[in-house]
Amino acid sequence: MASTTIVLIVAAVFITPSLGHGGRKGGFMRCGLPPFADSDKLSVDVKEQLKSIWANYVEGADCSSEREQTKALIQSLPEDVRQSIRPMRPLPPCGLPPFLEKLPADMQQKVQAIWANYVQGEDCKQQHKETRELLKTLTKEQKKALRPFGGRGGNRGEDQA
Repeated sequence: MASTTIVLIVAAVFITPSLGHGGRKGGFMRCGLPPFADSDKLSVDVKEQLKSIWANYVEGADCSSEREQTKALIQSLPEDVRQSIRPMRPLPPCGLPPFLEKLPADMQQKVQAIWANYVQGEDCKQQHKETRELLKTLTKEQKKALRPFGGRGGNRGEDQA
């Protein structure tokens, strides 16, 4: 009896943290009404549908069904609405990237050519897009070298001047 109890406790300790993971690689996916549910970008009908999806959810319970329903609802929205409720990353500054000197010489020339006719204060989305496309051709090792401190898990002390 005591050994069965211990096995159940050990199983609970190892299984419980995986609940709510939802198969998402790299970590926990939160359950509950999404933060954009009250966005003025959503119609009243969509807001009500989101609230209905999550109305019976109990904290700590599996929420994979609610997440799937939420995902399906969001994917059914027009592209401009989906984009408007996405968390936005700040845009990088316009101009040559700060890591230009870390690129191979031929790539430096290509990036400089992309930005050659850019006028300060003008929209630079096209230049960013072209630069991103060019950077996609780098090898994993070359991309890693561009990251601050040598990428994930890099030794900060080695790269600091």
